[in-house]
Amino acid sequence: MLKRELERVEYPHYLNNLSTFDTMYFSADIVELERKKMPKLEEAVAYFFGKQNVRYHNALEDVKMTLKLFEKLVE
Repeated sequence: MLKRELERVEYPHYLNNLSTFDTMYFSADIVELERKKMPKLEEAVAYFFGKQNVRYHNALEDVKMTLKLFEKLVE
């Protein structure tokens, strides 16, 4: 997302060589949903931690939940 935004505003960046970890991709085979798809952040968090009282789509809250999910996926 950051890479695409920097490209959109034509800001020189060096993100091509950085490793990435996509929590949606890595949780897709673990999180059981009604149909096979990449889980939304809210769905993946609920699967691992139960329903959270979080305002999703709030940048800070999304970062906190993504970090929590990341830590769970790499433990």
